[in-house]
This record gives sequence, C-alpha cells and structure tokens, in this order.
Amino acid sequence: MNKSENGFTLIEVLVSLTLLTSIVLVASSFFTQSNTISSYNNQKLVAVNLARATLERIQLAPESYITDGLNGGPYTYQNCKNSPKTDCENYQIKINNHEYRIDVTVSQDLNEQEIELVDVRVDVTLPNKKPTIETSVEGFVKHAALSP
Repeated sequence: MNKSENGFTLIEVLVSLTLLTSIVLVASSFFTQSNTISSYNNQKLVAVNLARATLERIQLAPESYITDGLNGGPYTYQNCKNSPKTDCENYQIKINNHEYRIDVTVSQDLNEQEIELVDVRVDVTLPNKKPTIETSVEGFVKHAALSP
C-alpha cells in the first residue's frame, strides 16, 4: 500500500462531523434562547404600555375604572366579575392572543387630600406566562373626579 495517497481517513471524517454537529447544536440553542428572551421582552413591553395607557384613561375618565370612589377598591377583574353593575372589559384585555389583567388601586393621604389629588396605581399582569409578567405605574387623578 502506498502511503503517499492524499485524502481523509474515516476517523478524521468522524471527528470533523462531531465537531461540526457540536457547533451547530450550540448555535441553535443560542437562537432558541434569544427567541425566548425576545418574546418575553415583547410581552413585558406590551404590559408596560398597557399600564401607561390605562393610567392615561383613568386620568381622562376615572368613572370608567373607578366606580365606587376611594372606598371601593382595589378594582380588579375578579372584583368586577362579582359586581353586577360594571362592565369588566377594562380589567382584562387580550393583546396578541395573551390575556392581560389590569388591577387599579386608589389611595389618598392627608397631604393629597389637601390638594385634592388621589394616588392611582395600575398593575398589569400576564398570569399564564412562566415567569409571570408584572408591571405597575402610578400617577395622580383630581379628587373631584372620583366622588362616588
């Protein structure tokens, strides 16, 4: 047998295929992980924007969310379902096939009462996601708008 023949042995081909397969598996797991993170960040961004938009809506028309004044809260989807007098579409919103829950909490201390402001906190949750996506935004609403 002539030793000067050029070419690859079976062992060299198997080692190179093993290395190539390892590199492809690592690269594909990187892309899968980055896709998962991107999806989570997108849903978190939707929750943040939904919380901000809800606070804006409350500042413009508080009666659409806060139906019983300061003593009626917290205003949640579950409490809304138990109350026959309100429409609950403001507390559960479907965006991109995900159900976001909105909770509104109102409070007022003595300083806020003197200047006729109410502290409003909006919490948005995507409960069916692992990990659960939660975000909150706070702001103020004129006290006169929240009189029961």
